[in-house]
Amino acid sequence: MRRLPRVTVIMPAYDYAHFLPDAIASLQAQTCSDWECIVADDGSTDDTAQVMAGWMRDDLRIRYVRGEHRGVSAARNAGLALVSAPYVQFLDADDRLEPDKLRAHVEFLDLHPEVGIVHGDAGMFGAGSGAGDIAPVAFVAPVGHGPPVEAELVVHNTVMVSAPMVRRSVLDEVGGFAEDLLALEDWDLWMRCAVAGVVFARHAPPDARALVRMHPSSSSRKTERMLAATIDLRRRFDRLPLPASVHARNARHLARAEVRSGLMDLRRGYLRRSSLGVLRALRRLLGSYR
Repeated sequence: MRRLPRVTVIMPAYDYAHFLPDAIASLQAQTCSDWECIVADDGSTDDTAQVMAGWMRDDLRIRYVRGEHRGVSAARNAGLALVSAPYVQFLDADDRLEPDKLRAHVEFLDLHPEVGIVHGDAGMFGAGSGAGDIAPVAFVAPVGHGPPVEAELVVHNTVMVSAPMVRRSVLDEVGGFAEDLLALEDWDLWMRCAVAGVVFARHAPPDARALVRMHPSSSSRKTERMLAATIDLRRRFDRLPLPASVHARNARHLARAEVRSGLMDLRRGYLRRSSLGVLRALRRLLGSYR
């Protein structure tokens, strides 16, 4: 009978065969060896399948599932459907974990049964596949539960997707990632966890950071995509059972995003759509202060 691991690492991958060895090597270097890794291939067109065949042959803790290209949320959800451990760690295929990440957070959750999500620090490294220099990421992720956490998360996402370790029971309760979001799917998940009353905690010992790879990008289309996703997400927040003060704060941020979107429409020559969007945003902004 197969012994169940303590933590399952969910690794979505799309055309990242050249990064996968670095990510998996960071798991094999963990001080905690009691893990499994599910690589969820989102319909890659490169040699991800061949690369994974070699890894699975050499390390039985590594599993591989392939689906159609439906986006990172669908890939993560495919991995979540196969989780066998009580704890879940997310790790994108181009990122890494420092050697003590899994041990530190597995032991923390073992000792604190009231905590549903524990997060640590994060760092950034260069676009190459080598280690490079690590730049610390300055952020203050939420601690506690209920309205204080909701009030923090409604401003901006301070929980990088690979920084936390999450109880599988939490994900069973709130569901997985929203597959219809263009982006910011992790922010949506953390807010739904906060609304469900999940307790967030911080534990950031040395050598336990999540390391995020920086990719060069100067695409204006990406900026527009993120703005559209932000508006979509904040409209979803508006439908959540949040305190009135949190709803008002979200309304103000949503209005500002809608104004930026309206100005983009104006620059593209969509005068009527821009005017309607800006007027709607201004009404929302004024209403948030009542």
